[in-house]
Amino acid sequence: MDLLLGPMRLRSEAFGGVDLVAVGRQPDTVPQWQTSTRASANSTKAKAIVDDDVAKAVNAYMADPKTGLHPLGDDYQLDLAETVEGHPWAKAEVARADASENLKRHAVRTAILLAYPKKR
Repeated sequence: MDLLLGPMRLRSEAFGGVDLVAVGRQPDTVPQWQTSTRASANSTKAKAIVDDDVAKAVNAYMADPKTGLHPLGDDYQLDLAETVEGHPWAKAEVARADASENLKRHAVRTAILLAYPKKR
């Protein structure tokens, strides 16, 4: 793992050598799993998307991993299958047979929270 301080950037071989930005600013390039519009990186702060919306999205994905576009709040939507498939950690945990249901749910939630939903 490489560690550079400043805007903290971690490089993890556990995620296939993907750069992970821990805190600070947006990365210079957007990871493939975050290629939706950057309409609302802060939408949860603005309460356009609330915890209930995220919980419903997690439940929808866990019920059917092929779930496509799912509404988040009144103004946004997110392709759940694409989001989880494109997030290295979530994809790995969901595929692991020995991963607990709780761990899978947390991985899916993380992928959803890090994704950029599309404006409807």
